[in-house]
Amino acid sequence: RDLPGASGRSWPYRPAVHQQAALASFLAVWAAMCAGMMLPTALRPARRLSAGRPDRWTAFLVAYALAWASTGAIAYPLLTRVPWNGFALMLAWIAVGCYQALPATSRRLRSCRRLSPDQHPFRTGLTYAWSCVLSCLPLMLVAMATMHAREAPAWVMALVMGALTGFVMWSKTPAVP
Repeated sequence: RDLPGASGRSWPYRPAVHQQAALASFLAVWAAMCAGMMLPTALRPARRLSAGRPDRWTAFLVAYALAWASTGAIAYPLLTRVPWNGFALMLAWIAVGCYQALPATSRRLRSCRRLSPDQHPFRTGLTYAWSCVLSCLPLMLVAMATMHAREAPAWVMALVMGALTGFVMWSKTPAVP
């Protein structure tokens, strides 16, 4: 049985034999997406927080990656149980655009810019990541739903994902004094 809205194609993470195998497969892809799209946005803050110490840099990035990877458990049911068709995706993109324009989202993104080398790197990585998750997760969910609903060719989705990565990196860039 195909996922509704998947244009007649099978959902790539639909359980073939076991739900656990499908979840594990999805989480691996989610982690890869986080590494490709979200870790680049954390490299500059990690460098700023590390004060030249590799152990601090690593602790910050590990905490950041763990926080983002754990959100895959939230994403999985939303992406597999919602009937993502063209109309649902259009509404979701409009909702995400409105969410990104909220003052609360802007505040979270600004909080991503306030780091100092005297902060604990792992704890700061988690805090930083959760600010990013709260400001960017809806965007990532809708982008992934669009990609897996296969409403657009793969090259278009690659461009969209690249543009989203650029947008997130730009929105988290510290202001120059």
